[in-house]
Amino acid sequence: ADITREQPINDNAFQAELAEITDNSFNIHQDGGRLVFREAENPQAKLMATVRNDKLFVDGADLGQLAREIRYVIGGAEPQTRQVRVMVLPAAWKTAPWVGLEEMEQPKRWDARPPLLVLPEDPGSLGPTLGPWLKEHLQERRNTVRFLLPRASEGNVYLDRDLVVLARAEWKAQEWMSQQAEYGKLHKKYQGELRERLKKRFERFAILHRF
Repeated sequence: ADITREQPINDNAFQAELAEITDNSFNIHQDGGRLVFREAENPQAKLMATVRNDKLFVDGADLGQLAREIRYVIGGAEPQTRQVRVMVLPAAWKTAPWVGLEEMEQPKRWDARPPLLVLPEDPGSLGPTLGPWLKEHLQERRNTVRFLLPRASEGNVYLDRDLVVLARAEWKAQEWMSQQAEYGKLHKKYQGELRERLKKRFERFAILHRF
């Protein structure tokens, strides 16, 4: 006779597979401690399945949304930044720092406010990196620039998958909230999570001592 040996269930693997199924099934809903199928779509599952699809964000608009959230966390809304002009540099900040920035953020349009340039990653050795950078990419007002840097242990913010997905989620939820009120709740949820994580990322200043 054939004997079937029972295999113990790996709880961690089971929970991981269950979470993946739930995240990618629009008709699974949480009902107390149970998961149930319903005809109506699950807004959160639909949203997260969309924002994890990289093919839908090849134009870089999601990185622009992430930059806007970084700027807000540091400087607040525009009326709150009258003392400092906050500019979040793009991923290619070393070679093309002004590409993609709005017209009012281009150096030629700067006003009397001290410019605060937010770097997406730790530049390493400050003098050997930022000195030549200023010489190449900024022809005027070099001595007025302040740099805001992330913790040295952090990588490039634009390559942080979790932060990019959160930025996509709050952006798409805001775009879809007119269709269904639940997306408004999801917009607040993911925006709050994203901003809370960004608040802890940037903690160091660099100021030019001598040029």
